[in-house]
Amino acid sequence: MIASGTALARQATALYGRPVSSAELFALAASEARAESIIAHAASAVAEAISGFHMIVDLQEVVIGGSVGLANGMLERIGAALSDLPLRAAPVLSAARQGGDAGLTGVIALDAERQET
Repeated sequence: MIASGTALARQATALYGRPVSSAELFALAASEARAESIIAHAASAVAEAISGFHMIVDLQEVVIGGSVGLANGMLERIGAALSDLPLRAAPVLSAARQGGDAGLTGVIALDAERQET
C-alpha cells in the first residue's frame, strides 16, 4: 500500500497530476523534494515493518530485494529510517544477491524442494 512500485507510482501520479512510474519517481527524487518525500515515507514504512518483525522474532538480518528495494539509495534510506527507531540492536540490512527477482527465485527454489520430498 505504501512502498511497492505500484503504490509509489500511484502516489506520484496523484501528486504530479500525470502518470509517473516508480522508476521516474526515483529519478525525480534527486532534485525534487516532493518526490523524495514520497520515497522517504515508503522507506519509513518498510523500516517500521522491519522493526515490528524484529520485536517479534529477533531478526539478525533482513535481505531487501525487488525493484523498489534495490532502487538507487533505497536501502540506505531504509537503514536511516531504521536507525531513527528505538531498537536496541537493529538487524543488518543487505541487498538480495538475486536482485529484483529474488522473491521469484526463492519461490521457484522452494517449489523445487517441496517436489523432491
